[in-house]
Amino acid sequence: MSAFDLGLLSLLAAEGEAPPSGCEQGIQLFPLVLMVAIFYLIALRPAQKERKEHAAMLTNLKRGDEVITSSGIVGTITDVADPFFVLEISRNVKIRILKSAVAKRHVEKKEPEKEAKA
Repeated sequence: MSAFDLGLLSLLAAEGEAPPSGCEQGIQLFPLVLMVAIFYLIALRPAQKERKEHAAMLTNLKRGDEVITSSGIVGTITDVADPFFVLEISRNVKIRILKSAVAKRHVEKKEPEKEAKA
């Protein structure tokens, strides 16, 4: 057999196959839709919840609260202007930062007192 004959036979064999039906195409699309839904539930939804909690924390901050900035500076809020906080980071050392630069409220962990053994 020549290469032409083999090519002709492969074309004839391909014509005999039926095209996929609409149901089979839907089944092939299902895993993709499932992967997108899982990605939304695992990655996007928790991030959206975290952004909401951070925004609520920023609106509840007031004078006297101790905060940590995204760059790691710890300070006490002394003044609140609309897009800014004024932080006192040391005695008579104040800086002005954007509200969005506040990472979290600083809460000192109290160590449990060690009980004296008798």
